Amino acid sequence: MTLAAVVAISNLSFLAGRSGVLAVVLFMIHVGLLAVAATYHLALAVAAARKPSGSAAGWRRTAFRLAFTSVPRGTALLGAAIAAPVFSLVIPAGPLLLGTTVPVLVGLLVADRV
Repeated sequence: MTLAAVVAISNLSFLAGRSGVLAVVLFMIHVGLLAVAATYHLALAVAAARKPSGSAAGWRRTAFRLAFTSVPRGTALLGAAIAAPVFSLVIPAGPLLLGTTVPVLVGLLVADRV
């Protein structure tokens, strides 16, 4: 996944300097893929936190259900993943500390309401 993120970010930086309809469409596709990946990986962390003794396959199934079977849950996960680092910018080292912790806590709250 690290390699896929590096490729996507390099593609985004390449497409950001281009103009034209095709470049805009490809740019938006990459942004969407990064949003889907962020939502899934956050849901995977939540699934692992809810049942640490579970198997990796069970975590993947739970993460998929948590992230993609309900629009409000998926939107809450994506919103937390985007908003937490942004809102914690006012605190020194806030994005490093709260940018990863708060979305998982929000995910745990959302998962418990399922």
